[in-house]
Amino acid sequence: MSQMLATDLHPLIEQLLSRHGCERLDETSHDAFVARPGHALLFFTEDPARFREVLDLAVVLPELAAAFPGRFRIGVLPPRAARPCCRAIASVAGRPSC
Repeated sequence: MSQMLATDLHPLIEQLLSRHGCERLDETSHDAFVARPGHALLFFTEDPARFREVLDLAVVLPELAAAFPGRFRIGVLPPRAARPCCRAIASVAGRPSC
C-alpha cells in the first residue's frame, strides 16, 4: 500500500473511501484494479489547495456513481501514488499536473 495514511487525505476524499466504497490504490494495486472486467474510473488526486477541482470531483463522483449504479468502480490514487501511475499511463517522464 501507499506510504500515505488515510488521515493524510482531505476529508472529502477520505469519504470516498469510507462511505462510498471507492478503492484506495497505489503504484502496485492500480494495474490489477484496471485489469478487472468492467469499467473503471481512476481518480488521480492532487493537493486540493493547489488544484481546487480535486474537491469538486470528490463531491461529484458519488453522485455520478449513484446515477449509474453498478456501471463502474472507482479507484482513488493519492498524490504520491497518482504521479508515478499517471506518468506510466501517459508514457511521459514529467507532466506538470502529474
